[in-house]
Amino acid sequence: VGFTIYDGRSLQTQDQQPCDPFVVVECCGQQYQSVTLEERATLAPWNEQYIWPAVDLHPKEFESAYIEFKVYARNWFTRNYLIGKASLQLSFINKRRHHLYARRWLPLRTEESTETTGMLMVTVFCLKPGELAPSATEQDTAVDDGTEQDGGGDDIETLNTAVLKTTMEALPGKPHNVLINIHRVEELPSSTNPYVTVDFAGKQLKTNVTATNVQQYTFNECLRIPVVTPVYEDTILVKLWHSNWFSPDELLAQGFISFSELRNNSLPPRWFNFYGWDPNEIPDVTAVSSKGREPEANFFKGRMLMSGRVERLEPDEELPGPQSIMAMAIVEPNCTQVALMGDVYMVTGADGRNCKVELCYGSAKQETALVKYDSETLNDKVAEQLSKVVEEEDDGGNPGFEEVVNTFTFSQAEGRLNPMLVLTPDEQASQPFVMINVYTDSLLSKGRRIAYCKQRLSDFSEYDNGNPARPRFFEMQVMPDLARSKSPPSVLMVVERHFTDDMIRHNRKQIKPMIYIVRAYCIMARGIVYEGMREDKEADFFGLRISCAGMASMTEVKRGPRPLWMQALNLRVILCSESIKEPPTVEPITVTLVQAGSVSYTNYDLGKAVAVYTHMRQKDSLGKWERYDLKPQWVKLFGGNYGNQAVGETLVAFELLLWKNRDVPALLPREMWPQPERLFKKNEHFAQLRKATLHFSINGLRDLMPLPSSTYMSSNAVTRPVVTVEVQNFETDEEGRSVKNKVLTFHYKPVVRGGDARVKAESLKSWSCAALGTQCMNFEFLQVGKLNVMIPDRMILQPFIRIRVEQEATRYPLVGQVSDPTFIGESLQSLDHLLPCCWFDGVDLEKPFAEQKRLIEASVREAKMLAKPRDKFMEMTELERQAESKQRKEELGEEEAAVVSHLFRKDEERKEAVNSTAVPRELIDNAGNKRPLRLSRSELNMQKEVSFEAPPGEIVKEIGAEHSRKPVDGKLENSTAYPFVHDFWYKNVPLLRNHDIINKDDENIDWNYQPGKVFGYVKCAYKLVDGWEDAAEQAREDEMASNQDQPDDDEPEETDLQKLKRSYELDGNLNRFAFDEKKLQQKYKGIESCPSRIRIRIYLVKAVVIYGKGSGFADPFLEFQLGRNIHVSMRNMCQYETNAPEFYRVEERDVELPEDGRLEVRVLDMDSLGLRDTLIGSTTIDLEDRWHSPTWGVKNFKGIVPVENRSLFTSEYPGKNRGSLEMWVEMIESTKASDVKPSVLARPPDAELELRFVIWGTSGVRTVSGDYTNVKIGGTLTCKEYHGEHPAVQTTDVHFNCNDGNAVFNWRFVYPRIKMPTKSCIVKIDLYHYELLGDTFIGSMDLDLKKYCEKVATENDALIIGPEDLKFVAPDPGDGGEEGKEIEQEEVGSVRMTMYVMTSIEASGRRAGIGREEPNEDPQLIAPMEGRDWGTYLATWGFSLDFSLWKKLIPIMCAVLLSMIIFFAGIVAMKQLGLI
Repeated sequence: VGFTIYDGRSLQTQDQQPCDPFVVVECCGQQYQSVTLEERATLAPWNEQYIWPAVDLHPKEFESAYIEFKVYARNWFTRNYLIGKASLQLSFINKRRHHLYARRWLPLRTEESTETTGMLMVTVFCLKPGELAPSATEQDTAVDDGTEQDGGGDDIETLNTAVLKTTMEALPGKPHNVLINIHRVEELPSSTNPYVTVDFAGKQLKTNVTATNVQQYTFNECLRIPVVTPVYEDTILVKLWHSNWFSPDELLAQGFISFSELRNNSLPPRWFNFYGWDPNEIPDVTAVSSKGREPEANFFKGRMLMSGRVERLEPDEELPGPQSIMAMAIVEPNCTQVALMGDVYMVTGADGRNCKVELCYGSAKQETALVKYDSETLNDKVAEQLSKVVEEEDDGGNPGFEEVVNTFTFSQAEGRLNPMLVLTPDEQASQPFVMINVYTDSLLSKGRRIAYCKQRLSDFSEYDNGNPARPRFFEMQVMPDLARSKSPPSVLMVVERHFTDDMIRHNRKQIKPMIYIVRAYCIMARGIVYEGMREDKEADFFGLRISCAGMASMTEVKRGPRPLWMQALNLRVILCSESIKEPPTVEPITVTLVQAGSVSYTNYDLGKAVAVYTHMRQKDSLGKWERYDLKPQWVKLFGGNYGNQAVGETLVAFELLLWKNRDVPALLPREMWPQPERLFKKNEHFAQLRKATLHFSINGLRDLMPLPSSTYMSSNAVTRPVVTVEVQNFETDEEGRSVKNKVLTFHYKPVVRGGDARVKAESLKSWSCAALGTQCMNFEFLQVGKLNVMIPDRMILQPFIRIRVEQEATRYPLVGQVSDPTFIGESLQSLDHLLPCCWFDGVDLEKPFAEQKRLIEASVREAKMLAKPRDKFMEMTELERQAESKQRKEELGEEEAAVVSHLFRKDEERKEAVNSTAVPRELIDNAGNKRPLRLSRSELNMQKEVSFEAPPGEIVKEIGAEHSRKPVDGKLENSTAYPFVHDFWYKNVPLLRNHDIINKDDENIDWNYQPGKVFGYVKCAYKLVDGWEDAAEQAREDEMASNQDQPDDDEPEETDLQKLKRSYELDGNLNRFAFDEKKLQQKYKGIESCPSRIRIRIYLVKAVVIYGKGSGFADPFLEFQLGRNIHVSMRNMCQYETNAPEFYRVEERDVELPEDGRLEVRVLDMDSLGLRDTLIGSTTIDLEDRWHSPTWGVKNFKGIVPVENRSLFTSEYPGKNRGSLEMWVEMIESTKASDVKPSVLARPPDAELELRFVIWGTSGVRTVSGDYTNVKIGGTLTCKEYHGEHPAVQTTDVHFNCNDGNAVFNWRFVYPRIKMPTKSCIVKIDLYHYELLGDTFIGSMDLDLKKYCEKVATENDALIIGPEDLKFVAPDPGDGGEEGKEIEQEEVGSVRMTMYVMTSIEASGRRAGIGREEPNEDPQLIAPMEGRDWGTYLATWGFSLDFSLWKKLIPIMCAVLLSMIIFFAGIVAMKQLGLI
């Protein structure tokens, strides 16, 4: 959280007099206090900024957290007076663009009043982990909200526009009353002293706290909070407290109400149910939440009846103060009597000796008897009676292995729950959850809750007397500390509801055990990451274990990071049902990701997901087995100590059938492997394998880390890199085993194929440079290859390529190979977004590409949605099954109709192109009527650009106007939106180990600062083309094309057929050269495209530093490393004591590409002792990408390269954003650098100014002492950039006994050496009545001179404004005036003055002294005689003497008298000495 406090306006104190204000900023336990200004009222300029780099908050805390600004007036001997406060909600700030409120005026108010007591201008930003910090420019950009920002208009020809208003109205808005009615609380814990608080818009109200030791209490209070829109919060925070006498009050519950929703729709009376955690079960929720997700609230703590609304007031209506008043009578929500009852059959998976089940509804509870665990499992009990069936039908398959799972069987007497009579609201939102809790006893604990389940009352059926309900298994959530258990408990039970408990209950339904198959289709896993995972070695082996009803089965283990199992696991489980025609009561299915043990040979459970699947395949009315379509889902797996950390995702599907039907052909496992076209059947197979050609282009390898030490290597540097490219193979052999992947191999060669090493353009370079904390190797490859592959056409399988880099094995002439290839790293890159366009449903190769573009885009979006993971497996509902069955029948009917039509098709009469009225056939409907003309229809050959789309609004503004440099949020290489969509085709992609596919455009991570994870980078591009290409034939075509030497500009455009057969998301410019080796080499080695020397211009503007140290602020400076040898440190340009440094520095260097293509800019904090500077953050730029980018090249040529706001990261704190740096880079051929001037980096003028004020006199000054005033003028400069030798506070002499208000001064105030730029420059002119015992303040004015100073600093031309008469205003007398009326402040006189603003250089040639001191020129000031003689002075003491002519002689007479006294004294002295 960072903020800037600019200034305050119109600060009102109790006595309405100037005060000594300061600001206190508070946020989530953090506090900052500004400096204290003196004697301020109209304007208080602070211009202070601060950043809290780490504020620890949970997600729920973040939603209600806010930053609060309090403005105080300092009192020396009493408590400081709170002028007013304002607050901003952090989540509100974070949701805004750039996560920022910039230069926003906040109205200050007190809790007791709705009147605005001042205004405060602030900038605030709030960042979640990894989010980009807003740039310094963005933070300092004023918001156009209709308010005065700089104290006046743009007219600088007069001083009247610099006078700040003495009052400043609040932002225009509409008054509202937020009314929250607290009616009643019930079912609280025993001995509670409840009260309720409501927080909103910086105000807090609370109900009375008279209730003691109650469980329910009626408040009937309306908490009224007045607000004026706009408000910068949306969350109304309601808290229920328990009042303590000698300790802090305890928070029982809290909830949020949206102000915007409440304003649109009032909240009718409604019960709010409170759920939290039992401190005896979860003593420290913070420790659990810090490891992942926050645990689910599972303990009922009471409920509260409340309502609310927002009352809009008329603009002229008085806004009342915040107050608690009596609530109006309400009609309570309708309630119904409900009797809840249940029967528990069985509990499985619960560890313990004894077990019981508890049913809760709010605070009402019923529990079963305590039963002992079964010495025999259900499998053991029915094994004997079913053994014969099993032996006869067993086919020798793997039915799974039995897990040791505790079971507790309840008889009807033990498991019956007596009816629980409750009164419940009819509205579901007001109803509490129905909770099922499982308690166990063990040797170490007794009566411990181990699992729970939350259900809605509507989930249970009505009690039907004589017709017992069918039991079902309820999926239980384990308590956080038991998350490591293999299988979560489940409860087989019946819960029913009835309107009364006066009934005779029937016996529960009898169910019998039967053998079923739970079939799990385990396809693959992705995104595996877990605590303790090593990312410096190859991937581990992983398996997937499926368990249900005490049985489990596991797939084969496959190597990660993306294991592909493609196995259907059949679990022979014993489930209970009343008949074979009814689906059984299926226990929850647990899916567990298992890491295969390498040392101890024991598997380790990483994470799990629980799925519920209840649909059993049966026959329809015609005796046919219903069809099963394989529709797998990506499901998230959660693990860790508390089961709340995401550890991966798995692609699974399920099926349920009777064991005896397992051999029915229609019920055999579905084929998961994609099938080739010759074998593919849409109704039987999940996906089709399509022939495709992978075209792969490798530019090179960058920053390869040194190899580990070896006996056979004299150097650890990589010297012979080999790159292998393979596509994840989904083919199988005749035995169903996966076919080995096809491989494409590239070896580094120092010369291009068929080239000459003596020719620079034909040599491929290798070089060393500093990167990743060490010396790394780089290699140019510039090679192209292709591979015929089989790719599944379903994006949900996410086909990918694996790019593996190794050091070639060491060989000797006589010995041969003496070592294996050394693995360096690999990169997995997805192909799902590059599937050929013609693979999507509905795309026709015969139709134009433009006509089908929208269909392709929609298909890509839909496929991406299916590939997204879900938090849990979602079974298809019965309505969805019926709709799917209906659609399937319609499709089948269309197919049969098409076949019949094809067999019995008659010759159709050929229609004419136009009718008799010359209307085209396309415009005539079936009835022969003329259709309305629709130009968007594709059948009209209008030859218009159908793919044209209106540009975004920001672009529309620039059409017809000159384009300028625009800012980019984040790094240029990750920008995918206006104003820059990058075409950096060969971006650096990190070589990792044991890591899955990454998002290459992720702004929240910088792989340059992930130590121990990155081992280099690969620069490559690739595409997929439909069908297999003959390598020999294609080579001949390429050779013929290259021999034609056709210029790139004349290269024919791609045909529609070529576009439809290749990847959709492929840049056409890249396709022109990347996959032709000679064109690729010409692009990167040709003298036209890559000159020998390139001039790099680095523009460093500003930074935002998220970093704190002991002194509170950093002392940042810059340094950068360019290429191999250029290192520049700017330590001598350190910016002291600031977290928002401004550099405005341009650096130029000549480099060679690609050797010097790496630019790293670092921001460091200078150590005052010079021992060791601390790295704040760094950013790395690949210059080669920019040089070869056509889009960037156009911007560079026009001089409008966007300004980047680049995140700063460090290797010491990987993944943590340390700030941002505003910069951009330009490049030009060195030989042309002298012809192209660098762009102007517009730093605000760095100049020194001098302010001079000549006070000529006053007029109309109010009399203070009787009928006269001793007039005195004071001037006070408030500007942090003032470094002059004269004091900031200067005063004139005194004009005594001024009885007509017209005083004369001819006095000069001088303020030299004001350094620009300045954030504020305020001069306060005060009017006093002089007295010996102290001056009396009469009035004042504030002049905002910032814009005058900026004009002079920019244009270097002096400003002389005046003489002008400016009016003084008296301070508010403090009586408040009449309530509701604005007080007009009294004018008490005016001053005639002239202002001079000039540069220090010009001022040195026109020197002037302070007051009337020498040099007294420009203008020369003559000391006035009025108000400065003895008569006027003595008149102020009550001597009214009129000397008339004698007043001119008195000085002469005094001088003569003094001379005579001295003469006679000398004669007496000489006589005493005997000299006379």
